Amino acid sequence: VRQTGERVRVTARLVNAADGFRLWAESYERDFDDLFDIQDDIAAKIVAALQLRLLAGPPEVTETQPEAYTLYLRANYLVREMNEPNLREATDLYLRALDIDPGYAPAWAELSATYANRTAAGHLDFDPGYQKAREAAQKAVEVDPDFARGYEQLGWVAFWYDGDMAEAARHLETALTLAPRSPAIIGKAAVLAMALGRVEQSIRLHEYSGERSPLDAVEAYNVALGYKYAGRLEQAEAAFRRVLSLNPDYDAAARAARG
Repeated sequence: VRQTGERVRVTARLVNAADGFRLWAESYERDFDDLFDIQDDIAAKIVAALQLRLLAGPPEVTETQPEAYTLYLRANYLVREMNEPNLREATDLYLRALDIDPGYAPAWAELSATYANRTAAGHLDFDPGYQKAREAAQKAVEVDPDFARGYEQLGWVAFWYDGDMAEAARHLETALTLAPRSPAIIGKAAVLAMALGRVEQSIRLHEYSGERSPLDAVEAYNVALGYKYAGRLEQAEAAFRRVLSLNPDYDAAARAARG
């Protein structure tokens, strides 16, 4: 995405992750306030490129102010690095986006995930960090009761902060009902399955999630953890190294690979 003045140019490509073959590509140049029309157009073209038959029209996006959306996209880019300087900056960007549009559920959910990740890495104090993560997730489902990512984050906080497996399962079940093919939600269900002692089920879920998001370092990291907890250490080591090939700055994966 490139912006010059009040004009924006979006170049979109659809690539088969298995073989790198480009299925579709197109560029758009519009006024900046037409950004959501561009998103709908891109979604429709992808549907046509994949020859999908849908019961309804192309997926709709959650609309917000263009300025808020720009901040949100910048934050999403930073969180992929999974290191504290970028996560801290992403937190500030999400908060700035929410100052502009307090009703933008995706920003609340990603803010929740960022607080949780920073807390899990030891960069925020445990209680206040997870409390902030919960408050942001609650806000996400308050402003959009059908937003799966918000319930996903509520389940994650219930799991890691409260140690409440039943509550975590309830929220993740709601999330999966709303988005049954989400790799991220399935990955979190895999973590819960591991904690319940369902090791092989957990690994299968992790592998399913990882196969459907092959360039996502977070999902690759979860697959590696699944192997580690199952005692499949050679597979775990190889998987951790794959995480670092996707993101050399992934702090937790670097520590796991050394250990």
